[in-house]
Amino acid sequence: MKEEFTFIQIITTGPNPILDRICYISLSVFNKSLNHRETYSTWVNPEKKISENFEKFLGITNQELKTSPKFSEISSQVMRMIKNKKLGVFSSETKILDFIKEELFNIGIDYNYKNSDLILVKDIEEALQGKNIEHMYFKYYDTKLPENFDYTKVIGEVFKQQCILLNKEFDKFDIKEVITRDFYNISESYVYEKDNKLFFNFGRHKDKDVATVNKNYIEWVLYNEFPLKIKKLIVDYLNDEQFNIDRFKNY
Repeated sequence: MKEEFTFIQIITTGPNPILDRICYISLSVFNKSLNHRETYSTWVNPEKKISENFEKFLGITNQELKTSPKFSEISSQVMRMIKNKKLGVFSSETKILDFIKEELFNIGIDYNYKNSDLILVKDIEEALQGKNIEHMYFKYYDTKLPENFDYTKVIGEVFKQQCILLNKEFDKFDIKEVITRDFYNISESYVYEKDNKLFFNFGRHKDKDVATVNKNYIEWVLYNEFPLKIKKLIVDYLNDEQFNIDRFKNY
């Protein structure tokens, strides 16, 4: 049973979870009574350069990012804080979990979000006629956000007050009763399995057994902007020496 909550915020090098990387992450854990337990925040070495304008926007240089830990070096900390937790983000407009899933898969961790629920704090508040995070915090705590506040801690605190307002028990909270969605199962958008076979789920070869599709098309998928997980599923299924997953990791 997922009795604790983890609220997550990230900054990335761009909008695409496949091409871009996480360069900042913050996670705050709350217990089943929604009392804050711990926060972990760090800049992350994205292993790619960011633009000069983005450096100015973030207030951090490429050199400083280069000396920050790589995602692989903090992955055990991230997993400890998200595994078997109810996970929350501020808005459904973000792709936070798509980015985390892709980062984990890139280092060999295939974490299954399929049966998890996602708490969308902004979406809940919009249903309660709220606005931005500053407005929400003032609404519930009758005070302005403190200077240098931790974003994920504030999200958790606002969610706690939302539960109180909605008369929900924290440790028995059924997120589906308010607003929720299943985590985006990225693989099912591209391929699906049936009767121990792998089928494409898009394009001109939709619903065709991957093994029956010409190799030029397979190479096109492997060399283009598709999630590494999809490429690995295809390579493992074909079991063909011509397709080695290590060749396609940088595409």
